[in-house]
Amino acid sequence: MKKKLLKGLLFIALGYLFLVAVHFLYLELGGSSRSGLFSSVQENARAEMVRMEMPVMQSKSVSNYASMKFQAAVTAEPVDQKYEKIASISATTEKYDDDEQRARTIIKEQNALIQEEAVYKSGNFRRLALTIGVPPGGFDTIVAALITLGKSGDFQVTKTDKTNDFLELKAKRTTLEKARDSLVGLKAQGGKIEELVKLEQEILKLEDQIQGLGVQLGQFDKVNEFCTVRYTLAEARFESLRSPHLGYLIESLQWASTVYLAWLGITCVGLIVVILLLIIMEKSKIFG
Repeated sequence: MKKKLLKGLLFIALGYLFLVAVHFLYLELGGSSRSGLFSSVQENARAEMVRMEMPVMQSKSVSNYASMKFQAAVTAEPVDQKYEKIASISATTEKYDDDEQRARTIIKEQNALIQEEAVYKSGNFRRLALTIGVPPGGFDTIVAALITLGKSGDFQVTKTDKTNDFLELKAKRTTLEKARDSLVGLKAQGGKIEELVKLEQEILKLEDQIQGLGVQLGQFDKVNEFCTVRYTLAEARFESLRSPHLGYLIESLQWASTVYLAWLGITCVGLIVVILLLIIMEKSKIFG
């Protein structure tokens, strides 16, 4: 009796181990979309880094413009070209504090200006986001220096001509100034109080628009000339992760336990139902 019981238990154990081995091989051969505990932790860290980095590249709140002389084909004299030049740099680093300090030192050495600054923290990650106004002559130098910090990720430089935008703003301001001067001339001729009040209101509206255009044109002045560098430095902490094989084994044990216990449960219920049916059939024969 004991030998039969031991054989039965051994058979059950071998079946369980067989299921564990099958599922383990399935994971090793890449059949699962997951990769155990190793991949799970790694993917969570990567997703967190991407989530933290992306918003900074969308910032458009600061606009800097610069100018350069170029010889147009239709004119004998050089013409001022207005342009916007932007570098977008992202990097990750395990030495966050050191690289942050080095980045600030580089900015100071190049006489650049931090126009926007934001520090984010989420869990074990920190991120520094800077919008830097750089004198046009130091643009290439500061970009080359910032790229050396940490592990560089995304890097992009774009240059957009803004000469037409500048000329359009100047033309609009000239038109508004002429309209204002005409209304001031009408006001000087006198008239009814109601008409003078309306003229004054129109003049004030034009003055507001002229001042707004003046602010926009001021961004193109040589004294305000800057190129833009949008810089992101994200902290990366790589924790010691368990071997993927251990992750596969644990996952296989969990899966086999669930499946095998379910099979044993179904088998036991089936046997009980069969035994009950046999007992009912025996008793029905006796009473018959």
